[in-house]
Amino acid sequence: MNMKKETSELFDKYIFVFLLLFALTLTNSIFLNQIGYFGALILILIKISVNKKSEFRKIGLELPFLLFILAELISAILSINKPQAFQNFFKRIILIPIVYLMVSVINDDKKAKIILYAFLTAALLTIITYIAFAYRHFVHQLYRLESKGPSPFQYVMTAGGLISMVTIYFFAFAINNKKLDKYKVIYAVSFLITISALIASYTRAAWLGAISGIVVILIVKKKWVVLSVFGLILIAALVLIKNESNVIFYKIQNSKVIPVKQWNTKGKAYTIKYYDNKYFVTDYNDGILVADSNGINPAAKTPAPVVNLSLWNNFVIAKLVDSRFVIYKPDKKTLKLNFINEFVSPGNTKGFIVKNHYLYVADYDSGLTVFKNPENPDIFSRFGKINKSKSLAVSGKYLSIYNFEKQNLEVYKLNNYLPGKLIYQKHFDVKYLGMWLDDSKLFLDGNEGLQIYDLTNNLSVVSEAPELKNIVGFKLTGDSVITASASGKFTISKIVNKQLNRLLFSDLNISISGMDFGNNVLAVTHRKSNRLLSVVDIYYQTNLQRINQWKVGFKILKKYPVFGVGDIDLQKVYSKFKPYYLKENFGHLHNNYVQIIVILGIFGFLVVIYLLIKIFIIDWKIYKSVQSDKIASSFALGTIGVFVAFLVSGLAEWNFGDQEIITMIWFTLGLNLAFYYNMQKHLNGKNKVE
Repeated sequence: MNMKKETSELFDKYIFVFLLLFALTLTNSIFLNQIGYFGALILILIKISVNKKSEFRKIGLELPFLLFILAELISAILSINKPQAFQNFFKRIILIPIVYLMVSVINDDKKAKIILYAFLTAALLTIITYIAFAYRHFVHQLYRLESKGPSPFQYVMTAGGLISMVTIYFFAFAINNKKLDKYKVIYAVSFLITISALIASYTRAAWLGAISGIVVILIVKKKWVVLSVFGLILIAALVLIKNESNVIFYKIQNSKVIPVKQWNTKGKAYTIKYYDNKYFVTDYNDGILVADSNGINPAAKTPAPVVNLSLWNNFVIAKLVDSRFVIYKPDKKTLKLNFINEFVSPGNTKGFIVKNHYLYVADYDSGLTVFKNPENPDIFSRFGKINKSKSLAVSGKYLSIYNFEKQNLEVYKLNNYLPGKLIYQKHFDVKYLGMWLDDSKLFLDGNEGLQIYDLTNNLSVVSEAPELKNIVGFKLTGDSVITASASGKFTISKIVNKQLNRLLFSDLNISISGMDFGNNVLAVTHRKSNRLLSVVDIYYQTNLQRINQWKVGFKILKKYPVFGVGDIDLQKVYSKFKPYYLKENFGHLHNNYVQIIVILGIFGFLVVIYLLIKIFIIDWKIYKSVQSDKIASSFALGTIGVFVAFLVSGLAEWNFGDQEIITMIWFTLGLNLAFYYNMQKHLNGKNKVE
C-alpha cells in the first residue's frame, strides 16, 4: 500500500524542513543538528516502509562503506571491550546515511541552493559570534594562560576544524567567481571574517588543514600568481615572526629600572630562580642554564624538556614536561648541576611549590602529595581529598589551592607543615587563579587583578591593585611585594597597615614568562614563539605529547595487529603500554591514521584508506563534471579543499572520530553529489561518477 499523493508531499515537506534544520545547525548546536538529521531520516524510512520502494540511490561508495562496516564489526567482535566497541560501531554507522539522505531529498537545484545558503549563512553568523568570544578571550589574556582559543559552541579543536571548512568554502566561492560582482565581494568579505576567526581559534591542526585546502584550490584553478603571493605570505609569517628567548638583567637605581645585560637562549626560557648571586634558568629546549650579568652557560641537560624548577634545601628540583621531577646537586664552584635522582608524583601534576623544607605537589586527579626529603622521595604524605587543583600556595601556617572543578578557593591550616583543617572556602568564577601566601595574608590574581585577603579576619579583602593582572613573577621579601606581569609591568610595593603602597612601577615593554629579584638585581625571562612554526617544532609541548601517544599506539598495534583493539576509548589499554612517567591516559591518539590502525588493525586501516581515496576521486570527478554551473562548481571546488583539509588536519587530530567534523564531511559529500545529480538530469546522465 502506497502513501496518498498529499501525504507523500507532506512527508517530503517535513523531511526537507528537518534537513534544513540540520544544515543550519552544523556549526553551532549538535543537539539541534541531531534532531534535524534523525527527524529527516526517520520520516524518510517511514515513507520507504509504507511505499515499499527505496528512496535512496547508489553513489559509488557502497563497496568501501560495506567494507568499513565489516571492519568495524569484526574489530568489535574481537575487541577487548565489546560493549563499548559495538556502541561506537553504531555511532560510526548511523551517520553514513547522511550522504544518501542528502542525495535523496535534495532532488532539484532550488532545494540544493536553499540548503547551501542556509548552511553558509548560519555558519557565518556563528563565526561572527565566535569572534566576539575570541575578543573577550584576548582581553582577559586567556590565550597566554590556556594556549588555546575560546569554545562557546564546541570543544576548541572541533570549533577550529569547522571554522577551517567554512573558510575554505568562502575562499572557493570567491576564487571561482570570475566577475567582480557583489557576490564575489560578499564571498571575499566572508572569507576574511572566517579566516580571522580561524586565527582566533588558535588551533594549529585547523590552520594546517585550511592552508592545505586553500593551496589545493589554487592549484586546481591554476592561480599561480595568487599561489605565489599566498606562499610568500606564509614564508614571511614563518621567517619574520621569529622565535625569541632571552634572559634580561636590570638594576634598580634611583627608583628606575635600568637594563644591564641581555642573553639569548637556544630554546624557550621559562622559570628563573636566584641562587648564590646567580640565576638558574629553565630553557625548555636546552635543559637548565646558569646565568648572571657576565654570561649564560649550561648547568644540566635534562632527560626531557624542563618547564619549571625550584630550590629545595641545598638541591635544585626540576619539573619536566613528561611529569618527572629530577633532583640535582649544585657544584658550589661552577654551579653545574649533578644528577641525584628522579621520581614522579602519583597523579597528573599541575603545580608544585617548595616550602618549609617540603615539596608540595598538586595532582589534579589524585590529590596533594607532600615529599619530605629530596634525597629520598619515597618519604611522603598523601592527601587525596585536596584535588582538582591547578594552582597552590604554601606558607608556614597555611596551604591554599584553587579547586578548578568546583571553582572554589580552599585554605587549610597546617599542622606540622602538613594540611589539617579546612578553614576557608570561597567561590571564584575564573579559569585561573594565581595565589601566594604569607602567615597572615593571601594574595590572589584573578579577573579583578591582585587582591590581598586577611587570613586573620575571616578572609576579608584589605587591599586591591586591579592594574596588576596576569602575574608571572611574585616575591615577598619582608613587607615588600615584588611583581612582574606577563605584559611586562614590574612593581615594588610595601605593605603598610595591610594596604599595598606602590614604591616603584616600570613598564619593561616586553612580555615576561618568569621573574626573580635578588641583590637589587631584577632578572626576567622573555620568550616569543611563532605559533605557525611550532607545527614542526618537535620540542613544542603538545607535539611531544602527540609523538609519545603515537609511540604508545604502535606498541598497542604490535599486540593487536590485524583487527586492532576495537573502536573503543583507549585510556585503559593506553595506561598499560605507556612509560611510567607519562601520567595522562589518552582516549585517542590525536592522529586519524595511527588511531584507525590501532582500533581497527591493518585490515581496517586499508579499508579506511580505500574509502578516503574513493571519496576524493568522486569529489574530483564531480568538479570536472559541473564546471558549467557557477554555484555547483564552486561548491565542488570547496568540497575538494575541505576534504583535503580534513585529511591533513587528521595528521594531528582524531577528527574522523569527532562526530561534528565527520557529520560535516558526510554533509558536504552528500550536497556535492546532490548538485551533481541535479545537473545530470539536464545532461542525460553523462559523466557518471559511480
